Amino acid sequence: MHYIVYLSSAATKFTEEELQRILVKSRANNEKNGITGILIYLDGSIIQVLEGEKEKVMRIYKTIGQDSRHRGLIRLKEGDLMERNFPEWSMGYHSISPQEAKELTGFKSATDQDFHSYLYSEDNHPALTVLRAFLRNNRI
Repeated sequence: MHYIVYLSSAATKFTEEELQRILVKSRANNEKNGITGILIYLDGSIIQVLEGEKEKVMRIYKTIGQDSRHRGLIRLKEGDLMERNFPEWSMGYHSISPQEAKELTGFKSATDQDFHSYLYSEDNHPALTVLRAFLRNNRI
């Protein structure tokens, strides 16, 4: 069993109807290929976890990378799994509005000046490197 976690940005923001169409197709394909996972969409930003047989997970990830609806694809983590984290979900999904995000404990907007001051400090931690790339790719 293999998993991959990635970030990307929508080339254009999806409407709820567009997301629903994408999810219906993705769920059918994932179920057919034994893929489970979750997709979180926030105001044009996407984070997704895919899990299943390595060959199939990597094939789907490659397809996503060639999909013109995505840009700035960043592979965050991948590896082997002993068991699935999302065994019942051919594609779990949650979309939150910017207002809902602001109400989350610890939420920090990527447009806040103090966020950028911290992010572009001298610290070269790998997580900050990934965040910097994400912001650059999304022109934030």
